[in-house]
Amino acid sequence: MRRIYGERDLLTSLALSDGVFDDLDPAALAAAVTAVVHEGKREATEFLGRYPAGLGERMAQLRRLWQRLTEAERHHRLPETPAPDVGLMWSMHRWSRGDSLAQSLENSGLAAGDFVRAAKQVIDALDQLGHARAEDPDWRTLCEAAAARVRRGVVLHELDPQARTPDEAAAQEPRAQAPRGEEPIEEERR
Repeated sequence: MRRIYGERDLLTSLALSDGVFDDLDPAALAAAVTAVVHEGKREATEFLGRYPAGLGERMAQLRRLWQRLTEAERHHRLPETPAPDVGLMWSMHRWSRGDSLAQSLENSGLAAGDFVRAAKQVIDALDQLGHARAEDPDWRTLCEAAAARVRRGVVLHELDPQARTPDEAAAQEPRAQAPRGEEPIEEERR
């Protein structure tokens, strides 16, 4: 719990200890994490008709944890934790699988800027989750892999404007110069 920060930190900690995020692939983990970090501009999307990567049961489990948590918060007259919001789940899953931004946002109603802001929150949450179970190197590696799938394209450029994709870096590398007095060798054209 000491390493998890956010509006739904108690819920996130409960979900972590209850195994909600266990045994997922990186794209599914990134999608699942959106439920505990995303806050849509409208009312929370609490249910979907269909979930990506078979996450329906995981989200039902998360919802049950949230209900128990809010009952305890009410009982002790504490501020209630907001409900999990699954409204970003499909977009994040598509993005984490490698789809383009346009494909990821298709039919979502999200603006690109809102998605990028949410993606940064997901990356931060994945980093926190990885550190929360620092004694488990496989878990840490999974969280890092999920964050790496989110940290690309426009998200990467928003995080680090100087960042370049591998293709951009290769295109900007200087070409090897021939030693003085020698003519450069022309590559054979096919």
